[in-house]
Amino acid sequence: MRTPLALLLVALPATARADEALARAATLHAVGRPFEALALLDAATPAAPLARWAVAFDGVTVPVAHVGRKHVVLTSHASRLAEPYPIAGPASGPRLDDRTGVYDFDTLYTGFDAVTGKRLWTRRAPGHNDVTLDDRTDAVYVWRERLFKLNPDTGATEADVPLPKRPSRFDALLIDGRLHRPQPNTGRLEGPDEKLPAWDVDRNRPAEFDPVAARLSPDERRVLGVGGGGGGRFGTWVTAKPLRAAEPDWTFEHPSSSGNAPFWLGNDIVALVGEPGSKGEVTRLDGQTGAVKWRYALPRGAYRPGGEPLGGGATPERNWNAVGLVGGLVLAVGGEGSLYLLEPDTGKLVSKLTPTRKYLTFPRLVDGALVVCGFESVRAIPWDVVLRRGPDDGDRRVLRARCLHDLGRTEEARVVLDEVLKLDPERTAAWAVMADVCRAADRPFDEIGARCRQLELTGRDSSPQLRERNGLLKRIATGHDLYSDVATTGDTVFAATVAGAALAVDVHTLAVARTELPASSSGLSATTAVKAHFFGSPKTQELPAEAGPKGAPAAFLRGTGYDGAPVRWQGKWYRPLNRGAVRVLDGDAVKEFPARVGGLEAWRLYVSPWGPPLGFGAGGVYELDENLVPVRVRIPAPATPSYLLAGDARTLAVVTYRRDSALVQVWARDGSRLLREQALAPYHPVGGGYQYLLPLAGGYLYAGSSLAWVPAGDGPAWRFGFGESPAAVAAALPKLHYAHASLFGRPVVRDGLLFAGCRDGAVYVFDVAAVTGR
Repeated sequence: MRTPLALLLVALPATARADEALARAATLHAVGRPFEALALLDAATPAAPLARWAVAFDGVTVPVAHVGRKHVVLTSHASRLAEPYPIAGPASGPRLDDRTGVYDFDTLYTGFDAVTGKRLWTRRAPGHNDVTLDDRTDAVYVWRERLFKLNPDTGATEADVPLPKRPSRFDALLIDGRLHRPQPNTGRLEGPDEKLPAWDVDRNRPAEFDPVAARLSPDERRVLGVGGGGGGRFGTWVTAKPLRAAEPDWTFEHPSSSGNAPFWLGNDIVALVGEPGSKGEVTRLDGQTGAVKWRYALPRGAYRPGGEPLGGGATPERNWNAVGLVGGLVLAVGGEGSLYLLEPDTGKLVSKLTPTRKYLTFPRLVDGALVVCGFESVRAIPWDVVLRRGPDDGDRRVLRARCLHDLGRTEEARVVLDEVLKLDPERTAAWAVMADVCRAADRPFDEIGARCRQLELTGRDSSPQLRERNGLLKRIATGHDLYSDVATTGDTVFAATVAGAALAVDVHTLAVARTELPASSSGLSATTAVKAHFFGSPKTQELPAEAGPKGAPAAFLRGTGYDGAPVRWQGKWYRPLNRGAVRVLDGDAVKEFPARVGGLEAWRLYVSPWGPPLGFGAGGVYELDENLVPVRVRIPAPATPSYLLAGDARTLAVVTYRRDSALVQVWARDGSRLLREQALAPYHPVGGGYQYLLPLAGGYLYAGSSLAWVPAGDGPAWRFGFGESPAAVAAALPKLHYAHASLFGRPVVRDGLLFAGCRDGAVYVFDVAAVTGR
């Protein structure tokens, strides 16, 4: 299948630069001459690169990064007598030693040219010292109980100033009236009367920083404020008041908390509100009235600086904000790590890119390139590439991959595409070609991941290839993460996102109605109607009826983390206890029955209409006595526990593991023989969360790290998942935060359709007949 030329050459503004070599090569490819197209691309002068320069960390932990006007400074660590890592190179000059003691490690400070990426110098200091840059000159300051001023071009010491010793050390510097505090204890703004001690670098003396000065409007007539939580209030509120006034004259409230401070844009205020797992948006407020001028919803919440742990137990600095002005645009970092560039007057999206998913500091425009410091590398992306103003080297590489694929050099094509998508995962044309390449290479999960990413980026909701090969009728994009399972009532299937959107899907037409909820949704419950439950609500959340008896005595509820969930059977409640015992609630009476088999930990009870209850866990599947206490093994699993159990009138199915591979096994109901065994998707994109196993159409449907249907008898199994390797899974999915929610939630089957919510932000609708082959 040929990728349409329109996907390779995106329509560009009239002012965009042209790439004649790319256009000629694309024409040759379109008329069936891929070999000539490759030769033309090889001979062409270089196009605009996806990265002007890059410095890879190669697995080294870099806890601090600063980007100045013309320089970048990174820190790394080394044992006291060890050589520096290659990223730092050899250190020059005397150690920056304030003689406060003997440390078992050194911190290395390495300066780079932010225009070329060339390493300029490295200095070494014992133990941990703080570091910052003077935004006026890029002068580097390193301090603990001495303040060293370093030349940004050579690293040479230009000043050595003694500072107060402990316990009167200064953890902050005041440079040109701005506070430089490497690791503030909280993300809050200080109170209006709170003065912060700091060392004034310009006056070479102790000083106090007045937080009000940092919050003044440009005309110095108004002061902004921000707060959140406490006093029975939830979320974030932004305020402003005249400089001399005691109280604010307006307040803007948002239901989500925030880890970023607002800033003045002219006489207006721009606020980034939200967390990675909540409703997030960028809002511009009128500084005089608090009226909302525009708001831009972030599909996966807002980034929280310092919220992502580094390797080796280190934590990045959290003294920066994930929103600011760059190149005349408002740049906001989303919770998934994407950069959103917005027109400041209207809030309209100008461009979006995801150069990395975790940041050490806010990106900065230097000499026509955006310098981005991630956890794995720092690189400079040409501004024209950021704004997608015209063809670049990425477009050429995509066309090269298509030509290689057409010539049968599929593996070479896949390598080229991997490199492009690592740098620019929003490049739709690359995903389109990747899907065809993976199809040719017989990598079905990679193909599914690529086609679903293509659907997400293009806004389409169906793919002929996924419909034909996987039975996917519709992919309903929600725009955010889905922690909660879909729910159904009447003729409607509901889904609720963490961003606070509720979707109602008509099971007959698959038409979607969307409602914006006032806050982030934490789940759905279905009775005769569907209710949304909100994070941060002062009310107690309702529990599903099957979760346990309401008002049960404490004697029934107490237990350990190894006890299973209670189940209802013949009017009584039964709770499996660690090591095989059972606790029974009969009316108000609580009884315990001791274990009858040994070694049964973290087991559960399974109740179905097809036969008496069964137990499952360590050792396999168990038959139970009249008190639901395990008495004998029906299906053995000596190596690993049986994690899930389901059954129908004739068979039982269990999910277990063998050599780190998850398997669905289908057995005769009496456990006499194994009928079927099917491996599931090899990788788990996100840890934690419930998995589900349900009987369906003479087989069993699994939902968790992937979707799978395994027939009890002959016939092919059906599987739907993303990626054949951890790297492919990570590339095909947005960044997923741990939320005790699996990739796929509990599915719903209605009117011959299978609905499953996925944490990639979509509700997937499949034809059950296509899934089951009947």
